[in-house]
Amino acid sequence: MDTIAAHSEACCSLTSATKRTARSMTSGEYFSVFFMAPFSQVREPPQNPGRFIVNALDATLGGEYDAFVTKLNPSGTQMLYSTFLGGNNRDYGEAIAVDGAGNAYVTGGTTSTDFPTVNALDATLGGRLDAYVTKFNSSGTQMMYSTFLGGNGGEDCCGIAADGAGNAYVTGATSSTDFHTVNRPGFRGGPVV
Repeated sequence: MDTIAAHSEACCSLTSATKRTARSMTSGEYFSVFFMAPFSQVREPPQNPGRFIVNALDATLGGEYDAFVTKLNPSGTQMLYSTFLGGNNRDYGEAIAVDGAGNAYVTGGTTSTDFPTVNALDATLGGRLDAYVTKFNSSGTQMMYSTFLGGNGGEDCCGIAADGAGNAYVTGATSSTDFHTVNRPGFRGGPVV
């Protein structure tokens, strides 16, 4: 099983970005997921336009802002892939994990009705804000799965981990009375924190 070192920088402003990174201690590769400011406020260096989207599954900003996932080589000098992750509204990334095979697991929140879903547990936005979980293969060329995680209220995921068997463990908050549960009696409800 691969050991991952994680680092995060918190930010509350929509004119900045929240960044989560994970480094594979086995391969030395870096993964990043970002919550982006509105694209009109993000400026690329003029000497290297377009350099932030490489080998993308989605090369187009889909809504007001999208999350994006980037994989760097071990020295941090080259992007191996970089892609937008989002739909027609607001999408942000909160956390990322990497398994021993190099697959990236991303979680965050979305208000997009058309957020990309593949092999989904839940393919429909259920409330005003749903969490999502997306798994990319190691080369970033395929979504292995991507699903909403939510109910009739609001959800936000703030942590994710992956084990050696490829299982994802996600944590967050919900105000949905119909949130997906297994082997658990009723939910009491409450505000999303």
